[in-house]
Amino acid sequence: MLSSASLLQLPNFDKIFEVECDACKVGIGAILMQDQKPFAYFSEKLKGATLNYSTYDLELYALIRALGIWQHYLWPKEFVIKTDHESLKHIQA
Repeated sequence: MLSSASLLQLPNFDKIFEVECDACKVGIGAILMQDQKPFAYFSEKLKGATLNYSTYDLELYALIRALGIWQHYLWPKEFVIKTDHESLKHIQA
């Protein structure tokens, strides 16, 4: 994840998109990037049943939420998913 604020850029639909997700016990977040430069952020505070999710489920939930929010960018194209959760690194679609 990014550790400092950065200027957002406009997407270039000729380049590959990168989705970077992360989760913790209080929230989830994701960044949509190209060439290591962000152009969209997403975060959500956890509540209700999601507060009881395991680490694996939280990481997967963050990925699913990000893909749903940015599907209009990602749907027709190939994209890269970046995660720090080892078991999610082997997802292939």
